[in-house]
Amino acid sequence: MATSSLRHVSSGSHELGVGMRFGKKRDKDGDGIPDERDRCPDEPGTRARKGCPEPEAEPESEEPAVADRDGDGTPDAQDTCPDLPGPRENAGCPWGDRDKDGIRDAIDECPDVPGVASNRGCPLNDRDGDG
Repeated sequence: MATSSLRHVSSGSHELGVGMRFGKKRDKDGDGIPDERDRCPDEPGTRARKGCPEPEAEPESEEPAVADRDGDGTPDAQDTCPDLPGPRENAGCPWGDRDKDGIRDAIDECPDVPGVASNRGCPLNDRDGDG
């Protein structure tokens, strides 16, 4: 940087002063970008970001995946039947159906004999004996 000035021009004498500064431009954060062009002069950054630092990446979730072997939505740690899918309301176990008629034992009035839903899980009576 250079400056100069002339004084006492009207009195016939001349005085000339020159100031010069040598060296690097000021860079407080040491990122190689002079403070006058650095948008973030107090923290090191990149040229691409005009002297500002790169934004911090979002940390990856540190929560472990919850195990659910049967995929029923009930975590294995709370699933009484971790290898058989069943609703949470039944602790992750399938509803019981001993006679395999598709009607839960809890509401099947004949849980050991296959029946129909319209007859509360019991077989329809064959009144005429035709099977």
